[in-house]
Amino acid sequence: MESLEFFIGKSKKIDPHAEEVTIVGDAVEENLFNARDVPEEYITHFKQLMGNVWYEENKNRIEQFSFQPADGKVYTEDKFMVVFSGGKKDCFLYPEMGIIEPHDDYCVNHFLTSGQKVAKFYDLDIERHEKPELPEGARYITHWGHGVSENPLMKDAYFLFKDISYIANYLGLPMPDLREVKHFCHDKTVDKVLGLTYNAYSLEPLKLKLYYYPGDPKMEFTVFDELD
Repeated sequence: MESLEFFIGKSKKIDPHAEEVTIVGDAVEENLFNARDVPEEYITHFKQLMGNVWYEENKNRIEQFSFQPADGKVYTEDKFMVVFSGGKKDCFLYPEMGIIEPHDDYCVNHFLTSGQKVAKFYDLDIERHEKPELPEGARYITHWGHGVSENPLMKDAYFLFKDISYIANYLGLPMPDLREVKHFCHDKTVDKVLGLTYNAYSLEPLKLKLYYYPGDPKMEFTVFDELD
């Protein structure tokens, strides 16, 4: 259980080795690590929990990974989220999602107790997805795509907005407000990357996520790193 305790400990706050940190309410939801730029001990513990055979079979496709401990609410068991390359090909293994124009990166949630796997793709044709109304000034991150998973009840929209307090009140959701980066959360001068999980049928907003980048705290290049 040493490896599990390693990641549970790392999940309680912003990890300095994380490439991306997801903040929900007043807590860190997950630290996302670049699989090719993280201390070797992270990979060692990751392999221990996922299995050496599985890792060797998939390591060339693994771009990033994160760990989320069970919270007794959304997740009843610990899980890894693994980002793979190859979404433009692998999306056709899931025809029920109806994605024709996928981002090449996609993720799979691996639940550690049950062994269940749930895939999520990012549809670049975001216009075809009905979405909750956002306030004036919000801009969808079109080159990231729209989150569509094997769970047809929920989808994810990704957008830019400067005032987190305003967007949280507008959507009626808790404001992402982490004490470690309070200045960033309350700053209203730079665009923030936000994710909105919502009910795909009723369009009810369910969860507001703020993405923080330890290597780019002023948001100078992260969102635009895939643009020409």
